[in-house]
Parts: sequence; structure tokens; C-alpha cells
Amino acid sequence: MRRLILITGPTGSGKSDLSVRLAKKLNTEVISADSVQVYRGFDIGSGKVTAEDMRGVRHHLIDTKDPTEFYSAADFYEEAMPIVDELNRAGKIPIICGGTALYIHGLIYNLDFTNKPSMALRRKLNARYEEEGLESLVRLLEEKNPELAEKTALDNPRRVIRAIERLESGKVETETLRQKRKDVDPLYFILNWERETLYDRINRRVLKMVDEGLFEEVTSLYDTYGGDIKPMSAIGYKEIVRYLRGEWEKETAIEKIQQHTRNFAKRQQTWFKKEEDGIPVDMNAHSEEDAVDIILEIVRKHYE
Repeated sequence: MRRLILITGPTGSGKSDLSVRLAKKLNTEVISADSVQVYRGFDIGSGKVTAEDMRGVRHHLIDTKDPTEFYSAADFYEEAMPIVDELNRAGKIPIICGGTALYIHGLIYNLDFTNKPSMALRRKLNARYEEEGLESLVRLLEEKNPELAEKTALDNPRRVIRAIERLESGKVETETLRQKRKDVDPLYFILNWERETLYDRINRRVLKMVDEGLFEEVTSLYDTYGGDIKPMSAIGYKEIVRYLRGEWEKETAIEKIQQHTRNFAKRQQTWFKKEEDGIPVDMNAHSEEDAVDIILEIVRKHYE
């Protein structure tokens, strides 16, 4: 039985630092479950942990892909599971840290990874989203399969696009999506913050990223790759692309990053509340060190 610890929560919730603290106490390693941190060069805007932040804890699946490479939840599963197995054989419980829900779900639920999406179709759907908005994609999904639309997070563009892709590929067996993998024994922790406190953390975090050189980072990436590669669609990058194209002033871009990040965090919080298997950790009520000790006690009782 595979053993693993999942540390997730909305963006800005302190997942990375808490995971490092926990890993040091458990003498284990961290596997990043972040769809942007996997790309080389996308550092500041993704909140990528630095060598100093890691404090000697080995991290996996960070800086492993070129920005032009396609990377999916299926790829994450195929790369993460062998690391889990290797650490388990060494008597260690790996910590999976990140906010990309589909990556995390792929480790604990039987998601269908047998079909990779058509890049032509994805580009077409992304273009429709950019030109006509999310409502247009939702209408398309509802016309094609109302039942699947009811089971899809319609406020999440990526999930709507993926649902349409699954319809086009003929794979719509949604009843299997929440079946747990029988070979995995996970502990799934979700870091919770009071919303206004989280929003304040996000606003200050964005300003810190700007001070650390976020605009310079995106400008360099834009000059090298342009603005149409997949990781450039991430929050913190797409807004600065619009600034570089002369569509927004710098202050507008910063405000939009803050706004879009808050909106994303709100959607994440709504989603995490529905996670029946998640163990909530109230970060308002506990210091980070106390939260680590609470998690550590649960881990030791569960796996003893």
C-alpha cells in the first residue's frame, strides 16, 4: 500500500513552507504538485521554492520541463508515482505539496489518463474562451452533454475545456472519477484561512513578487517564447503579457494579478469545502509550527 501525505489549500495559504517544516520532522522529501513550477524559468510568479526555502529538503518535479513542453495531470501521475514508491521502499512517507487539484486527485482517485487531449482542439477551445468568454464554453458543453455539464465545475475554464475534450474523445465515464485507488493510503490535509485574511496575504504576496522582479522575469520569458505558450496563461504571467503588449498600465496589471489571484483562491476554497476526504487545518487558529505538530500527530497515529 502506497503511503503519502498531501498538503494543499488555496494559493497563498503557506503550503510550501509548512511542507518543508513537516518534511524535516519526518526526514522525508517533497513532490511538487504545481502545474507552473514544473517549468524552468517560471519562478517568481509561481511562488517556486528557492534553494534557501527548501532548507536542505529535496524537492521533486520542479524545473523539469522547458516552457514549450506540454505537461498534463497524466504526466504528473506517471512521474510522481515512481518517486512515491522509491521513498516508500526507503521507509519514508513523501509529501505532495501543491494547489493543482487534478494532479492531487490523480494520485488518490481513478482518473482516466488513457487519452491525452488533442492540442488542436485545446487551442481551438482556448481561443474561443479568450474571444467569447467562459459562458460560450459552458453553453457548448451543455448542448453536447447536459448530464456531464451538471457534474462539471462550470466556473472553472480548465475543467469546462477538459470536459468538452473528453466528450470529443468519447470518454465521459464520470461515475468513475471519485473512486479511490485501492493501492494508495493517503492523508489529505487542506490548509484553511479566513477569507479576508487570505486575501490580505495574497495582496501582500503579489507586491512582494513585484519587488522581487516579477515584471523582469515575465519580460525575459516573453522575449524568448512569446505570450502564447501554456505557462504564460497562468495568473501573474498573463496579466503582465497584456502590459507588455500595451493593453494595460503597470499598476493595472498588478491590480489584476491581485484580483485574479483572489478570485482563484475563492474558487479553490469553495472546491476544497466539498472534499470529503480532506482533513481541514485551521491556520487562523494555529501558528505554522503548531499546525505542523497537529499534522505530525495525525500522521504518526495513522501510519503507526
